Amino acid sequence: MENQEQEWIEWVDPADDKLKYCAVSSETGIYWTEDTSDPLILDASELPVKDSIEDCIRQLAEKYKMCKGKQYERFNLFRHPDQKTHAYLAVEKLPDGTRDPDTNKVNRSYFAYFTYKFKRVTCISRITGRPQGNPAMQNKEYARSTSAKAKAERKRKLANAQDTARKLNFDPLKRLALYAMGDSERLGLKEDVKQSIQLKSIEIYLKYSHQQMKPYSPQEMERLKGTDTGPRINIILPSDGSEDEKHVITHKDQQSLDQYLKSGHSAYDGITSEWEDGTEEVDKLKLNLPDEDE
Repeated sequence: MENQEQEWIEWVDPADDKLKYCAVSSETGIYWTEDTSDPLILDASELPVKDSIEDCIRQLAEKYKMCKGKQYERFNLFRHPDQKTHAYLAVEKLPDGTRDPDTNKVNRSYFAYFTYKFKRVTCISRITGRPQGNPAMQNKEYARSTSAKAKAERKRKLANAQDTARKLNFDPLKRLALYAMGDSERLGLKEDVKQSIQLKSIEIYLKYSHQQMKPYSPQEMERLKGTDTGPRINIILPSDGSEDEKHVITHKDQQSLDQYLKSGHSAYDGITSEWEDGTEEVDKLKLNLPDEDE
């Protein structure tokens, strides 16, 4: 759609058969909207084009000549508005050029662009309106067979590693233990084992030889013991440790406290005096607690 000299990307949502426009949020990614005043609607004419036509030709050759990636179909993607450009819409989370001041990690945001590589999993599908991912994985039988092959391959690699270690008379845990003890002579080293390597070796050795302990949690212990059976009361104190005497209830002795727990009316004596007796607000505030014998 051309609106105010903009090229909008249109899509008829199969869920409700309504015409919607492509918008991208830097935080949540792609979404489709009917609101034409949404400022996040994409202008296709301003989106960058990545890769080159040679990449598209190469992927086509892989698909038809080498039968690789046959499940990827260009006609299910959103093509560049210039029909001479064989590039397709993609939305991807990429570095935005900034860093987190606390952790110094690179910040990432969602960006839209056109790409000649139609096999990108970030290309947007006309069928779902979402990134196409690997279309073959939508086939359950294919997904199961792929998972089984990957599992068998991992098992084979592990078996090869164990068999090789057995033939070489190499025991990984024994080797770690020697590093942890700093026994450079039995390790066949010409220099002493650094303390940092010893500590790291101990950490790795304990990871495989001992059960990992979880941090102590009082709540979890109560749950396991079965004592955590009811609601609990959370008391929030002032951040500076001070108290407001007008809103703090004190008891001179145990008898006064017991009486207060049996009937909470005294807690509102100072508040109810400001209102007329019998008002609806006062009735809502009053709290009647049952006797301990009940």
